[in-house]
Amino acid sequence: MSSSASCDRDPLAVVIAIERDAQVTESDLALAGELQRSLIFDRTARGVDADGAPFAPYAESYAKKRAKSGRQTSVVDLLWSGRMLQAVRVVTRAALGEVALVVYGDEAVRAGAHNDSVPGRLPRRGWFAANDSDVDRIARLLERLVGKRVNS
Repeated sequence: MSSSASCDRDPLAVVIAIERDAQVTESDLALAGELQRSLIFDRTARGVDADGAPFAPYAESYAKKRAKSGRQTSVVDLLWSGRMLQAVRVVTRAALGEVALVVYGDEAVRAGAHNDSVPGRLPRRGWFAANDSDVDRIARLLERLVGKRVNS
């Protein structure tokens, strides 16, 4: 059902259709979450946090281990195995209009440690965050998705 006004339709039905179409759906939230996930992955692969600052360098001993295994050491990308990033999931709660990124399983501890730091062991590398630009991009995405339904 289109939410476009038509002179032969009940005006109340048109208003109800527009109101329904103007709601953010679970699918919209899932797309917003996937966008944020991809923004985080891209930044992490480039070795920068949500504020655009480079991650703290690898410890010398860890950098040697990476180099010995053939991995690069110049960019801190947190991608030794890829499991930590693969454990990031999008969770939606459409009834509440919420979307969240979560890290499941054993990788949650590793992800938290890299994000928040472990004093004396790991420096803080704020990889798991959204910045103002991310929020603006997500808002524009949701506006486009809702706008398509309302204007169809």
